[in-house]
Amino acid sequence: MNQRTRLIVVIAAIGLAVAILAVALARCGQQPGSTKTEGGTVALSTPSPTFTPVPATGSDDVPMVEVPTGEFTMGVTYGDALRRYREWADGGAGFPQDFTPEIPQLVVDLPSFEIDQFPVTNTRYRACVAAGVCGQVEGIEHHIDLPSDYADDPLYDDYPVRSVTWRDAVAYCGWVGKRLPTEAEWEKAARGTDGRIYPWGNIWNIEYITPLLSPVGSHPEGASPYSVQDVMTEGGEWTADLFGPYPGNTYWSDFEARVWPYNTIDYSTWRTVRGDTYRDSLAFLYWVTVRVGVDPDYAPYVGFRCVRGQTPPPALDEALVRIDIPSTLQPVETVDLDSMVYVPAGTFIMGYAEPYTNSKGVNERANAMPAHEVYLDAFYIDRYEVTYADYVSFLNVMGGHELACQGFTCVWVREPGDPGSFSDVRILLEAGQYRVEPGYEDLPVDRVSWYGAAAYCAWQGKRLPTEAEWEKAARGTDGRLFPWGDEWDSGCVADIPRPYAVGSQECNVSPYGVYDMLSNALEWVADWYAPDYYAYSPLRNPTGPEEGDLRVVRSRGGGPDRGLPNRMPSPPSSTGPGFRCAYSEQN
Repeated sequence: MNQRTRLIVVIAAIGLAVAILAVALARCGQQPGSTKTEGGTVALSTPSPTFTPVPATGSDDVPMVEVPTGEFTMGVTYGDALRRYREWADGGAGFPQDFTPEIPQLVVDLPSFEIDQFPVTNTRYRACVAAGVCGQVEGIEHHIDLPSDYADDPLYDDYPVRSVTWRDAVAYCGWVGKRLPTEAEWEKAARGTDGRIYPWGNIWNIEYITPLLSPVGSHPEGASPYSVQDVMTEGGEWTADLFGPYPGNTYWSDFEARVWPYNTIDYSTWRTVRGDTYRDSLAFLYWVTVRVGVDPDYAPYVGFRCVRGQTPPPALDEALVRIDIPSTLQPVETVDLDSMVYVPAGTFIMGYAEPYTNSKGVNERANAMPAHEVYLDAFYIDRYEVTYADYVSFLNVMGGHELACQGFTCVWVREPGDPGSFSDVRILLEAGQYRVEPGYEDLPVDRVSWYGAAAYCAWQGKRLPTEAEWEKAARGTDGRLFPWGDEWDSGCVADIPRPYAVGSQECNVSPYGVYDMLSNALEWVADWYAPDYYAYSPLRNPTGPEEGDLRVVRSRGGGPDRGLPNRMPSPPSSTGPGFRCAYSEQN
């Protein structure tokens, strides 16, 4: 991997083709232009760009093209982002978060503007330096893919200027009476109004990409619908906008945890680079929608072009017409109580009475202590965990979109031809319809996010059980550790293949007749997680902390040291557990 690739990939928003970074638990720091919601950080608007005033005393004779007023499609759909991830993930590499800066798909209405047909060249930029407005291009000699005299040798006069800081790009555009384009302006000029994925259309052609060392205008076949040339080039171009989430992007905190796992750099000042690609890349990696966040003071290969139009231009939230997020389903009119078990009102013992200290001296039961008496109103809970067959019915009724659960992934699915790393995903998507891999219909569904579980229960007119409801339904009122009693019985869970068909183990049933509460699939519950919650939990109808970053998962695998009180945290957007639903009159 050459120096340019290493530098850009480290700061790239998509983190493509790099060694896998450690996935940290989602940080919850807010980004500029965003607000905190129950689901995480949800952008309300892309921050408005700022501009450095520069007297327009220069001149620039580059041809400009007009982009007329009107709507266009910006970004990609959730489904397209997931499909591109699947294509990239051969062998298990990568994370779905890598494509999420480009979602959700937006419809944006912009006033007309003019944009440079070609990027700013070395010759044009040197005039700004000579005028004392722009800074010298520095550090070219450190970029092994560029000649050390690239910025000054007349041989490269008509080549795009490289290694320009964001501030110098702003200064140049102001000097010639223009400004940097916003992201929305750049993308509309690059792809037109028909939602194409490359400037020239929807079919990849590697010959249309402008190489790093190439004069401007040397690849006219790669021009956009407005005849803007050299849009996709090795290095990319500055835009005016700060790098942040699109309106409605519920995945941004996951993206931060994936690409920026250590909060040692202030990314809030980073600007967005567009059009960065590689000639040796694969087609699905570098659509015209790709966004890269870059330090405004450090730009190893980045160039730019200018626009002329309304100043200041409309911010993205001001230009937004709508966000194309799939809608959720309306619930059923009548709840099916025949498939549920009634748990009467009353008290029960919640939590562990005794600690369990491991070989390192750590009490593994600490987050579920102390044991305490809790009163619950009456409720119903599903007799069995939700199966693959159940969940596939939900997906098909919803209209064939596995990403429509409050804007998050509902459940993992795979398509024919997906790489081997998806072989344990049992829901198949073919021709817009979902089906279960044969033999798994009656097994508990897994790879479901908390949002996917909540959406399914809401569709059924139900809800996820609270943590207290789950535990009472599992252990009854006598404080037992296991569904069948206080003594560990490995024959009930350990001597059978897991997962197994729901309800097939007669000894793994609770005092209320609820099956598989231990050691089949892990199960989401409604509550936010706090490790010390049992120390201050209300003693009547507890529903968990008011807010948090992680949700509670119950039903960990069995063992004499575990048992039904065991509780674990998990990010609500993670896809791993299964679930069952609950219902009460006050739903």
